[in-house]
Amino acid sequence: MNFDTPAAKHVAMQLCEQFKEVFTGGPRAAVYPIVIGIETDREGLHVHGTADPSKELRLWDNLDSNEAMLRVQVNSLLPGLDSQMVDDIVPLLRGNIEHIKYVLTLQRPIVELDHRENVIAVGVGFDWLHVPNKALIIGPFEELWTKTVVTAASVIADNIKAGVVDEKRGIVLFASAYSSAARGSWPWRMAEMTSRYIARASQEAIRSTELLKMTTVYVVAGVTDRASLLFHPCT
Repeated sequence: MNFDTPAAKHVAMQLCEQFKEVFTGGPRAAVYPIVIGIETDREGLHVHGTADPSKELRLWDNLDSNEAMLRVQVNSLLPGLDSQMVDDIVPLLRGNIEHIKYVLTLQRPIVELDHRENVIAVGVGFDWLHVPNKALIIGPFEELWTKTVVTAASVIADNIKAGVVDEKRGIVLFASAYSSAARGSWPWRMAEMTSRYIARASQEAIRSTELLKMTTVYVVAGVTDRASLLFHPCT
């Protein structure tokens, strides 16, 4: 797959700098942003250095959960991180290393490790949809989010061309908005309206290209209950 990893990393680093600009203006830094990627095949964390982006820690490369070694690596990657924050992040890294070891023991078949996404999910509340290599999840939090939908469509088009997704089965486009209100109330109906808008704008973005011209797109718009995290399709 022709993913633009350097571009994604560049955008993440820019976001990191924006967090610094907003939250570190006072006498004491309230937030220390860290750029972390996820290697989906082994479900491993990939920590990028803040002072020097060329420095990185790919936890699946060594699988050494020695706490002292991890502390040295964290301090090298993230200079300025106070000792309490180091205490917080090291157990996370150790836990991920043990998780990677567990994933490797599963000896997943190749079909499970391949990227076979055939679902585009746009909006919020998709915790229930985090199935490995199944869905491309997009949060509409930026002005040009529909361009990200087009990028997702191009990924699925590549999957179809590669033969890992059956074009005859079509793809699914999910749209979701949050609501804390009772079903049928006006706030819930507003969330349904938002979800329908997200679905309509996403469909239009996909149709504006030739990427999935011959592919059936099944659209499901709904509301995710904030309390239960259950997804309810619009009626």
